[in-house]
Amino acid sequence: QYDIPAQRGNEALAGLEYNDCCSKWRLIYRDSLTHDDDSSDPLAEHRDRSVLLQFELKGLFAVGKAIDNVLDKSILGHRTMAR
Repeated sequence: QYDIPAQRGNEALAGLEYNDCCSKWRLIYRDSLTHDDDSSDPLAEHRDRSVLLQFELKGLFAVGKAIDNVLDKSILGHRTMAR
């Protein structure tokens, strides 16, 4: 997402996914602009850069479900498929 009037990026995502019969790995890099709620300046902003990792053994368990939420909120039209 890019803000043309302000000439800056609001959010960028990059990721990799590996999926086979028994497991799934996802690695996402996220760079987003966030607002500081704790600041006395209501317009205070900072960059939030994070790396998210999700590992799933199909049929057993998954670690890192927050990635699905990030993708659903960040990518217009993206919906995580029901399992």
